[in-house]
Amino acid sequence: MAKEAAVTVRWAGDVDPSRFLIVLTGDLSGLESSLGRGLALCGDRLVDHVLLARAHDRLLAGLEGQLATRADITAGQLALGTVETHTVCGIVRATDRALKAAPVSLVRLRFATHLGGQGHSVLAGDQSDVEAALEAARQGEEAGITMDTTLIPRPATETADAAALGRDAYRAFSPLGP
Repeated sequence: MAKEAAVTVRWAGDVDPSRFLIVLTGDLSGLESSLGRGLALCGDRLVDHVLLARAHDRLLAGLEGQLATRADITAGQLALGTVETHTVCGIVRATDRALKAAPVSLVRLRFATHLGGQGHSVLAGDQSDVEAALEAARQGEEAGITMDTTLIPRPATETADAAALGRDAYRAFSPLGP
């Protein structure tokens, strides 16, 4: 895939037994070409894929481990929302839609490792904004990618703390090492 066009491999590796994830960045035409090559090589072994032409800035920051902290969640943000999917690509798509739909904070983004290839994210904000974000997350998901969302209005302090400060709050995509 990387030889197909001028793209950067941001992350590549096993995400769970028998699942391999490759994250590329670059211009849209290069990504389309590289993704096309990867899809052709995978054949029927492909679990899922995603190409986001204009990913939300907070999603990109979240993928690199820059999530909202408990201190970032203001007193007015009285609701949490959870999004769960059966694939890494599903959580990326759903979280991107949620962030674009409403002014919510991304406080957790987990995928694959120790989750059987699944993913989940936690959003925080005013209840109406979290409701709108969760509705957007549910929209447009492809058949066969089961997804669940949950609204937690006025969470207990311990629940909000756990959501934002969990030891496995994210798995950052970082550049490949030597």
